[in-house]
Amino acid sequence: MWKMVFWMMPVVAQAAPVLEIGGSCPGTMSVDISDNTPSGQVAILTGAGLGTTEVPAGPCTTALLDLEGSVALRGRVTADAAGAYRLTPTVSVGACDLAVQALDLSTCEVSRVVYTPESTSSYVATEAPLTDYDVD
Repeated sequence: MWKMVFWMMPVVAQAAPVLEIGGSCPGTMSVDISDNTPSGQVAILTGAGLGTTEVPAGPCTTALLDLEGSVALRGRVTADAAGAYRLTPTVSVGACDLAVQALDLSTCEVSRVVYTPESTSSYVATEAPLTDYDVD
């Protein structure tokens, strides 16, 4: 009599990418994406705010993003062997206060939504009154 043996392979779930953004806007920001597929591609997407948008094409067609309003692909980058990617772009005021999400193109997992810093250009610098000094 034959016995059937089933090898059970543990199912390992891929963690969602972790997205962190810092810096100033306009100016130099730091964008760190970790927990991606090692050496895999990652899409960086922006939207006007939180919502639900389906990816229309590519390897993750029908995956759901947590973005709404004019969702745009801002870049497609390749993670390093540890599954991380870092960039430090210098951005204009148009990149301020945008909702950003990373999409691992191997697993179709998405990061949580993170906002770019709010614009600092809305502050109006005022000049201090000039003071007269006596010069010897």
